[in-house]
Amino acid sequence: MLVKRFQKAVTLYRNGDLSGAKAQCQKILGSSENFAPVIFLSACIARDEGHLDYAVTTFKKAIVADPGQYHFYVNLGDQYAELGRFSEAMSEYQQSLNYVDTPENEAIIFQKIGNIYRLTSELDAALNAYQQSITLAPKMAEAHTCAGIVYKDIGDLKSAEVAHRKAIELNASLSEAYNNLALVLVEDDRVKEGVETYQRLIELAPNFTLAYRNLGNALMILGEHDKALVALNHYIELAGEDCSVSHMINALMGRPTDTTPVEYIEKLFDGYASNFEEELVVKLEYKLPAIMIALLERYAILAKG
Repeated sequence: MLVKRFQKAVTLYRNGDLSGAKAQCQKILGSSENFAPVIFLSACIARDEGHLDYAVTTFKKAIVADPGQYHFYVNLGDQYAELGRFSEAMSEYQQSLNYVDTPENEAIIFQKIGNIYRLTSELDAALNAYQQSITLAPKMAEAHTCAGIVYKDIGDLKSAEVAHRKAIELNASLSEAYNNLALVLVEDDRVKEGVETYQRLIELAPNFTLAYRNLGNALMILGEHDKALVALNHYIELAGEDCSVSHMINALMGRPTDTTPVEYIEKLFDGYASNFEEELVVKLEYKLPAIMIALLERYAILAKG
């Protein structure tokens, strides 16, 4: 009877009937409060309902009831990560490695570990975790494109391109890999190739929202403002209002705005953060500090250093 009721709860959950699944779980726990699979399912239901703190507490109860299930730790780690509690997420992922059952599942865990390192800007550690994931499951495309993101962040555009292309070779429908590859191509001043890659992505995944915004940005670089407007307006249609994108649309249409949105300024400078000096000095030819130093050397006595 207990097993049949649990199977019914699982079926209801998979069909999206959270309230029905929860009712079945509560009935089971009323007679067997330490039945770990039901506790775990209750935690998943709480997570899906948005009760995140309660989900954390319930995942912990499932681990106490059966500490040998690696996916209990993984799900708790995912919950911590969603809450921004990265050190706790990392601890759970590391703990799950003691019980993981297959190399493929171990590879997924290392990818999650890499994600945490990337979110905390520990890029060398992130890259190492992704490489471990690739070693365990070489055909897992997601790990390759994640590694490519880190390569781009550390300025190794060649390795980033190779990683994203490998991901696409392994999974030709992996939208994120196309988007990540296009970002690398644009940063490498191969903007036309980037535009072609965004267009390919949109053919494969018409609802991949970011592709339209990124395509609009690339088309603006090429000076193709009419096409950029189409892409940016399509992004707004899919994603809803976006202050920074609306600002770009107004600028392209010659409609003045009272102020530049803070979001636009933040995204602009975030985009420059990884290679700010090169962009400023080499591409924009910013020379004011050098000119000031030359004038001081000519007309003043400078202290050593």
